[in-house]
Amino acid sequence: MRLSRNLRRFRWLVFTGWFLALVPAIYLAMTQSGNLTGGGFEVAGSQSLLVHDVLDAQYPDQEAPSLALVATPRPDASFQDINDAVARLRSIAGEFPGVSEVPNPTQRPPQPDRPYVVSLRLDARNAGTSDIAKKLRQKIGVKGDKPGQTADGRVRLYVIGQGALSAAAAANTKHDIADAERWNLPIILIVLLAVFGSLAAAAIPLALGICTVVVTMGLVYLLSMHTTMSVFVTSTVSMFGIALAVDYSLFILMRFREELRTGRRPQEAVDAAMATSGLAVVLSGMTVIASLTGIYLINTPRCGRWPPVRSSPSRSRC
Repeated sequence: MRLSRNLRRFRWLVFTGWFLALVPAIYLAMTQSGNLTGGGFEVAGSQSLLVHDVLDAQYPDQEAPSLALVATPRPDASFQDINDAVARLRSIAGEFPGVSEVPNPTQRPPQPDRPYVVSLRLDARNAGTSDIAKKLRQKIGVKGDKPGQTADGRVRLYVIGQGALSAAAAANTKHDIADAERWNLPIILIVLLAVFGSLAAAAIPLALGICTVVVTMGLVYLLSMHTTMSVFVTSTVSMFGIALAVDYSLFILMRFREELRTGRRPQEAVDAAMATSGLAVVLSGMTVIASLTGIYLINTPRCGRWPPVRSSPSRSRC
């Protein structure tokens, strides 16, 4: 109850702290996706990765290209069109450090009646092909399922390979999750309205969940500047943040309303709710954090990039 009284006494200080954290977090949350990576399947020190590195070092010309750029001419394309498109692809590939073209002596020179493939090789400076593929897709103008194209539209441009497949899958997954979340928030609001029967009471858990997710997204941006973070962190934060915020807020609000029905004054009801349900929320949040740290036992960087962010909503709620 002492904590409840102190929070009520310094409520404007608490509100100001949340506001100061929320304002910069909004900007950071809107820009953090550029630092996230789609790689993380390699396990450092594993035998398979060691064999891969040895083969790559001893037989550099035998490695299968992991990425390629493709120029596909339309029926009305000319020799000049396909040559300009191939030159553009080679110029774009040359902009990336550690990316080089793999010569293919069996491939004929660019012709307007067939696609031309520019095979690429990535050196050790590039941690994952999906990250390079994502940047290449942006450079040549690939948007979703629509390929890039030259200025006159006579040659279509593609990025192919395992890295390109991973980059496209990650982009589609983020798009699908965003669509799902746009439906989730109204549904959650309807459920809260049915539970509380009041728009003000229903808006509190939802608003707290949104603020928690935004602040955590800002922390993701700061962390991504110093360590590798997966592109799926954003969906994970959103899922855990909204769920925990609404869940924990319901614990406290329901207990608060029960205390009011027993005849207690609002301040006494708040103190009682924080001393009971509030303590349960703190213990539950600590349990969630402890359980999610078990992901560190999985020796895969892709999973290891999630736990710190997954536990952030719980920390914010506690």
